[in-house]
Amino acid sequence: MEDALFKSPTSRIQTVANLIPHGTRVVVDVGYDHGRLIALLAQQRPDIRVIGVERQPDAAERFWRRNRLPPEARDRILLLCGDGFEVLGHQTPEVAVLSGLGERRILDAAPQAVARLNRLVMAPLGNRALLRPYLRTRSWTVVEERLLTQHNRYYQVFAACPACPSDTAADPETWLFGTGLFEQRHPLLAAYLRQLARQLEPMVSHADEKSHDLREFCSRLGPAVELAEARCRQRAGGEGRSDVKLEFGGGPSEGACG
Repeated sequence: MEDALFKSPTSRIQTVANLIPHGTRVVVDVGYDHGRLIALLAQQRPDIRVIGVERQPDAAERFWRRNRLPPEARDRILLLCGDGFEVLGHQTPEVAVLSGLGERRILDAAPQAVARLNRLVMAPLGNRALLRPYLRTRSWTVVEERLLTQHNRYYQVFAACPACPSDTAADPETWLFGTGLFEQRHPLLAAYLRQLARQLEPMVSHADEKSHDLREFCSRLGPAVELAEARCRQRAGGEGRSDVKLEFGGGPSEGACG
């Protein structure tokens, strides 16, 4: 299993798609923007119906203009104009993808819709440091995670499920940063955490007393980097190649949560 995670370069969009379990019938992509994930799923996963939600009024027109899909793929796509889950109506997706900004706002605005989901797949562009603690307070647990680089930028992509055993149980010292990545002895993890520390340092220096979660996160970054480097050395047989900048992904998720 470990070797499969680092087998070949994988794009961020493909990594997100791979975390949608087999057997899923309906997926909603909230904030689909250019619709690359929707087009990818329509072509790769004929078993899935995809709902796209985007608040830009011309997003659907742009999507159909850019993606010349066959009729059978078009029939499995529904594009809605709106913000978050509020426009879904009677639609009941099992998996929701959020791969942009404002995840907490979107989730908090529609607790009933979120409660009906089996899985969240997230590839956050902002607030990466505090998203995992937020999910924990809502009884969501990260069950799969990937780390990759694309265009000289790090991306953390993970899947979370409700009412799963806490991801703090296995190793309370690593859950803030991705226990699964430490268990994988991921070769990019140490470099990713060092970059994250550099990015967050200015925020911490100007943070007020209410920013407890951010301060706690940053205080644990140093020990986490040391642990990630040690795990990577173990994986490399003592050579310690933790700074190699490659793209890594994984295959499609084999099952739902649990």
